[in-house]
Amino acid sequence: MKSSDEAALCVLALPILHRLGQAHGTASSETVRRLGVARSFAYERATRLAAVLEQGLDASRVSGEPEVREDLRLTIEVDVLRYRVSHPGCWVEGGRTVYSPDLRRFVLELATRHGLGRVLEQGAFAAACGLPLPTLKDWLAVTPTERPAADDGATAGPGPPASAAAANIGASGAPADATTSGAPAPSADTPAAPPAPAAATNIGASGSPADATTSGAPGPSMDTPAAPASNSGGNPATASDASESPQAAVGGVRFSLEMTRIFHEWDQWRGSFAAFVEHLRTLQLHHGKRWVRAVLYLAAACQLLRRPPPKPAGRGSTFRPLPGLQWTSDGKQFNVVVDGRTFTITWQPMTDVGSTATVGSAVRPEEDTAGLVASLEEGVRTTGAPPAALLLDNKACNDSEALHDALPEGTILMHATRARPQNKAVIEGQFGLFAQELGPVIANVDTSTPEAIALSVGEAVVRGYAQGRNRRPRAGGKSAFELYRDAIHTPEVVTAQIETLQAIKRRVDEREKREAARRDPRVAAALEDAMLRLALVDDGDVLASLRNLPLVVVQTAIATFAAKRDAGSLPVDAGLRYLAGIARNCQSERELRFFEEHLVDQLARSGDLVLSYLKRKAAALDDLDLGERLLAIVRERLAVREPVAQVFWHDRLRVVASAAPPALRPALRRFLCEHIRRTFAVPKNDRRQLIDLLVRELADETGDDARP
Repeated sequence: MKSSDEAALCVLALPILHRLGQAHGTASSETVRRLGVARSFAYERATRLAAVLEQGLDASRVSGEPEVREDLRLTIEVDVLRYRVSHPGCWVEGGRTVYSPDLRRFVLELATRHGLGRVLEQGAFAAACGLPLPTLKDWLAVTPTERPAADDGATAGPGPPASAAAANIGASGAPADATTSGAPAPSADTPAAPPAPAAATNIGASGSPADATTSGAPGPSMDTPAAPASNSGGNPATASDASESPQAAVGGVRFSLEMTRIFHEWDQWRGSFAAFVEHLRTLQLHHGKRWVRAVLYLAAACQLLRRPPPKPAGRGSTFRPLPGLQWTSDGKQFNVVVDGRTFTITWQPMTDVGSTATVGSAVRPEEDTAGLVASLEEGVRTTGAPPAALLLDNKACNDSEALHDALPEGTILMHATRARPQNKAVIEGQFGLFAQELGPVIANVDTSTPEAIALSVGEAVVRGYAQGRNRRPRAGGKSAFELYRDAIHTPEVVTAQIETLQAIKRRVDEREKREAARRDPRVAAALEDAMLRLALVDDGDVLASLRNLPLVVVQTAIATFAAKRDAGSLPVDAGLRYLAGIARNCQSERELRFFEEHLVDQLARSGDLVLSYLKRKAAALDDLDLGERLLAIVRERLAVREPVAQVFWHDRLRVVASAAPPALRPALRRFLCEHIRRTFAVPKNDRRQLIDLLVRELADETGDDARP
């Protein structure tokens, strides 16, 4: 018996055993998973088996694979196997089977050719192709406008290598990732340029760059590939090229046999890049992904794609409160099609920030205060307690009097920072998953009462989604419902986090006040007058950015724009963005002018600052004995490199040395000169100058000119 039939029997038998009290606690879904059968496929076969058993028919005809002529089945199976052999990488098996878009197009073309639906049933065709039935159904469910064009022949012609991550369906019928590599594979939807040989540095079998020519002239580097060179066929070097000489020459540049073999394999490959690297290892070509991608890039076979580095996270800027302390809400629009008419419905959920659980929900024709209040009240009824803070965006409906009146006692109303969706990352991420899993159109209803049915369908869908998500386990093992239910709230921690929320609210409110205060009403009046007088139209947020500039800059920009218009030097399509560019240039010029003034002032001040610092440092040496003071001054002179400091310590050394008693001068001279001679880190000329100074200033009265 097939595993699919065993799974269908288990789906039917386990509920009966549970009812009789003889089950051992295993769920149907777990049994189906252990048998390696897709759950939807097992339940579909169980429905057929139940129908056959009720009619008293032979259960052997419930295999789900309708009878099909043996010759037709063999024809389809051979076509698919031939395609897989001639297109390596189009069918990669593993934890999830990955299919390439080329294979998908070929299978759909086979379905059209052999009359799927008229001559063959879906189950028989899927069995002949070796595909799971849910996978085939997902491929056939694509609308005609979205379905890829079928190939003309039994095999796909040479085309751009496609990533299996795009539009691939795994063995269970769910989309499967193509690679586990951090570097993205070439896109399947946007084919890259066809592979062409390029002049590039030769890389040998060891993976290290070698000279491109034997003449010793430097070739192009791996980071900067040269312009592609074409051969007679316009295709990359093939294995036949490699057999002609130890190194294949393309466009005057030599590729090693190993590189040529990699180009040939990549030209035929139809799978993901990670699977291609694994395929090379089966051919005894053991190289890493980075090296293989660089080699393909040299031959213009693919592009070096790199994800931009993530932005550094602000240290200490993220605060996640305990479950139940802070809720957030927003509006998510989706479409419901009723009788061919599309209605836009707005979902207003109430989500707990700490656990990401959806505690309340409301569906309205559009986002408004009534929906927000209804969602909040349902959340209070669901959890039994209001939140300590409610985080909303800055829409007008989120700051109305009706909302303030409906807020529970003790709940503070917070508004997110403008243009910072990260403040409400929990609700924004929930909306992203909602759109990703359900799509833009939630339901297609055929009825004569569209408005009321649209609201009811939207209500059912969002509630089903929220309830299912609340119970779905997260990465840590617990679901959002369990996190909210099992959260431990000590009074001290709750009080501290409420104070943190209040501090964040004050900071956001104060920032809003500062932003409003820096907006000069004279700037807004000048811009409004210029918009009317010069017939300008706002394009996006250009006008808002101009309002933050100083008045003198805005006036200068408006006058320049008007002068250019009157002189006829204004571009034909110049508008508000052109005016904004003039304003930015004026602001940059103004900043540079202030920079020049401050720099001149700083340079004028720096001399006095440096001398004051050196004088304070020299005064600190006055309490030392004569020998120690001279040695400290010599060390300072040897350590500094700035001309101002060198001159200062040089003069200081002359003054102190000239006041030394005659009896001590020879000993001091010999001691200090020896220290200077042994300071090898100081340039020789600097040491010579200091020795000359000490010999002259510390000479005894008898005119002793003995060498130090």
